[in-house]
Amino acid sequence: WGEEDMVIQSYTPGGYYQAKKYTLEWASKKSIEKYLFSVFDEDLNTIYTEEVATNSIKFDFGTLVSDKVYYWQIFAYEERAISPPVTFEILSSEAIEEIHERYQRSNIYAEAGSTVQRLMQTVAYEEAKLYIDCYANYEDMLKQEKRNDFVRINYAAYCLRMGQNLNAKKIIEKI
Repeated sequence: WGEEDMVIQSYTPGGYYQAKKYTLEWASKKSIEKYLFSVFDEDLNTIYTEEVATNSIKFDFGTLVSDKVYYWQIFAYEERAISPPVTFEILSSEAIEEIHERYQRSNIYAEAGSTVQRLMQTVAYEEAKLYIDCYANYEDMLKQEKRNDFVRINYAAYCLRMGQNLNAKKIIEKI
């Protein structure tokens, strides 16, 4: 089997995660009936494993300890396919609060409308490597403001910075 057939691509980025539930997603393949989702600690000890029949899983990251390195990975035995490990750390609630305080103290934030406030939060998340939250904010903003090209352009630019060129193209094509 070639390298192309071997790799399952993750749609969910690594970085820092908050201690809460997230939905993790990866590219599906029609020939795969079940995936094995696994979380490992920095010593590669298995922390959690679950079989799923879809290309996503909800996982509660609140069960993990902050300031430790973890990895999650997807396996598909019948296709002998595997995803690259996705590296992440859990940020403490104090660190999350500091991030929120930083942008909320701004005069611009206080005087801005909800869209600009949400964009400021999203940029703060990206700066803090809370990529999964950044992505979720952009997705939510785009659902709420389908015709807002400013949100769409910022979201596409974020996707380009994250190396998600196809996603950026899909977002921009709707302008």
